[in-house]
Amino acid sequence: MKGLCVSFLSLLCGVFCGIKTGCNKSGQFLLAFTGFISDTSTGHLLDILKKESVKGVFYVDLQSVKTAKDKMLLSQMASEGHDVGLEIVAECKETKMADVKKKIAQSVSDLEKITGVGVKYATIAFGKTDGIMAAEALGLYVHRGTVDISLGTAKKEASFFGTLKKEIEGKQREKSFIATGIICDKADPVFWSKLFDIVRAEKYSVCSMAECVDREGMKVKYKKGLDNAEGSSGTRRRLFVASCSVLFLLMVVSL
Repeated sequence: MKGLCVSFLSLLCGVFCGIKTGCNKSGQFLLAFTGFISDTSTGHLLDILKKESVKGVFYVDLQSVKTAKDKMLLSQMASEGHDVGLEIVAECKETKMADVKKKIAQSVSDLEKITGVGVKYATIAFGKTDGIMAAEALGLYVHRGTVDISLGTAKKEASFFGTLKKEIEGKQREKSFIATGIICDKADPVFWSKLFDIVRAEKYSVCSMAECVDREGMKVKYKKGLDNAEGSSGTRRRLFVASCSVLFLLMVVSL
């Protein structure tokens, strides 16, 4: 009986620690870059991401791809393990859904020829419904709900970091990852160091699109065991069921 009591107390401690750990598990943070190709700044940004061992997703509006250097940058992104997705802008100007779908399919094909890898992700300028529906019908994952910011001035950077902290502390905290769309006017190492410091201080790991998103039925399925409302309560439920099962077995064995 004494052994049973010890086992029970040990189990309770284990459950308590497990719940506490489950509640404090780190989330994931996705770096998403939109509508931006520049030989100098983007090349510099790729160097920073390589130094930080961080993968991002670059959403590209094909209208901005004009030179051979632009195409080389896109190829470099893909070869370094970054996801290259399609930023859908002009394609949404068509009036018929069939035409929108056709335009998006052509843009996907053109982007794949440039990068040499398949395009799996898209983002829609202004969130137009026709573009979203057409992209999803083509099997693309449409990335939404990002914190968008155009960098370039100290005021904009301060606003960005303020918004970022609110997102981390607020509603986005209920999700498994926070995604941010950044329209970059520059690639300042100090800015990126500050960004990574904030994210990691909040116990978020910077992840790639593939790590953050599990596509099932075109819905986001958040990764298990991360710090969100559903994940934490799910962890508690599983631990409670497991503890009851183990306790029952211990009682049977002791009898």
